Amino acid sequence: MSDTQLKNAAFSVRLQNDLRMGRMVYICAPFGWGKEMQVRQFLQKAETGSFCWHKGGGLPADPEVLLVLEEPDQNEVLQKFLAQRLNEQKRTILLSRTPASEFLSSFLASGQMVLYQAQDLTPGPEEIQDYYKEQGIVVRYWDLIQISRDFFNMPCCIYVLEKYLREAGGHYGK
Repeated sequence: MSDTQLKNAAFSVRLQNDLRMGRMVYICAPFGWGKEMQVRQFLQKAETGSFCWHKGGGLPADPEVLLVLEEPDQNEVLQKFLAQRLNEQKRTILLSRTPASEFLSSFLASGQMVLYQAQDLTPGPEEIQDYYKEQGIVVRYWDLIQISRDFFNMPCCIYVLEKYLREAGGHYGK
């Protein structure tokens, strides 16, 4: 697999708009949907200022964008910190494999936080075709539709199929 990554323009535009409006963003999807990868790609290209990842332990400094990989459910200190950031309209992105906790559901209900799910992380057929083209693999549009039906355009599956498609001359078959 190369350093080239799938692009998801709709995700990037929506995330930029939600962060600009001061909303907290909650990205909830199972393993393999590229939550971390797409956010990292977005932050590398967007002019967001400083950002930092919080994976547990002490609270971070006060970055421009905070990315949280810990469930705030059981951590009252983190809950207060997140509530303060939201009140100050500081940009925060939470990444999770589980639905929003009871603590976070009030932010969702009030519109202060927006929810992104697996379908929001899904690249379109054209973006997948562009990715494969960058890898030197020409895939027919019909094959892209079949891949979409079989794998729901799950990013990790698109990457795994790369070797198969290269060996099959770009033809996909079950």
